[in-house]
Amino acid sequence: ESADPARAPIQGTAAPLRHTSGSSDSGAGDSKSQGEMQQDQWRAAWGTEISWWRQWFKTKGLSWQQDYLQRMDPTSELDADIKDTLRDLQPHSVVRLLDVGSGPATSLGKVWSGHQLEITAVDPLAPLYKRLYQEFGVTPPVIPHECDGETLTSNLSSNYYDIVHSKNAVDHSYNAPLVIGEMVKVARPGGVVMVLVNENVAERERNWGLHQWNFEAMPMPYQRVLSHRRLPADRQPAHVFRWNNGTTATALFDIILWNKSLRLRLEDVFSMCAFIEKIEVLEGYVEYAARYLMIRIRRTEQVCT
Repeated sequence: ESADPARAPIQGTAAPLRHTSGSSDSGAGDSKSQGEMQQDQWRAAWGTEISWWRQWFKTKGLSWQQDYLQRMDPTSELDADIKDTLRDLQPHSVVRLLDVGSGPATSLGKVWSGHQLEITAVDPLAPLYKRLYQEFGVTPPVIPHECDGETLTSNLSSNYYDIVHSKNAVDHSYNAPLVIGEMVKVARPGGVVMVLVNENVAERERNWGLHQWNFEAMPMPYQRVLSHRRLPADRQPAHVFRWNNGTTATALFDIILWNKSLRLRLEDVFSMCAFIEKIEVLEGYVEYAARYLMIRIRRTEQVCT
C-alpha cells in the first residue's frame, strides 16, 4: 500500500471473531427439525456455489470483468452511496464496515480519501474459497472470515459497525429473517444496514443452488400508507421506483421476505430497534436479471434483542 495517508492500509477487524457456529436454533418461527432440513439443503448446494466462483476466477469475472477488477483491487474506491451514507453518520475516526456473505472477495471499495477503513468480510464458505486462491494464485485485498450470517452476534461484537452491507447474499442463506436481525444487531446505534438483492430470485431459479429466499417489493396497502404518514419526519421512509431510462417515481412499498413455508414483512424482523429508511426499486436495468432492490435500514435503539 502507498504511504499516502489518503490510502491508509485496510485494517483487520478490531472485534476479532470469537468462534464460528454453523447453526442456530433461534429461527423465525421454524421448528428445530425444519431449521435442520433448511441447513442440510443449503449445505448440499455449496458445490454449485464454489463451481460458480471457480469459473469467476478462471475467466476473471465471467460476464462481469469490471466487478472482478474492482473486488481484487486494493486501491478501489468506496462506493459513492456508501460514502454519502457515512457522511450522514459522522463515523468514528476509523470507519467500520462489515460485508456479510462477501464471497471470496468483498465488493466493498477499499479506500476513501482522508479516512481510515476497517473492513471485515464474513462468509460461511471462507475455507473453501482459500482453495480457490491457491488454485488460481490470487490473494484478495480482504480475506473473509468463516461465519454464517445467522450467527453474527456469536462471532462479532454487537453495536459496532457503521455500515453492515450485503450484496446478493441474504437470499442465499438458510434463515434470511435471522440474518437480517443479526445484521441490525451488529450495527452500531445510528448505523445503517444496506441490503442489495435481486427480486424473487429463489422463485425464478426454482430454489436452485443456494437460492432459498425471496425478497419482493409490493405496493403498501392503503391503511399502512396512512400509518406511515403519521410517523415523525425523521422516520418517514424514502421509497423510489427507478427505471433504466432515468425516470423515477415515488411510492410506498412493503418488502416481503418469503420462501415455501414462511412469508413476513421485512420490518417485522427488527421493528423494535430499527426502521426501513430507504427502498429503491430498479426496473429494466440490463445488468440485473430482474427488478433490483436496494434496502437501507437504520439502527435506532441502544439495545436490540
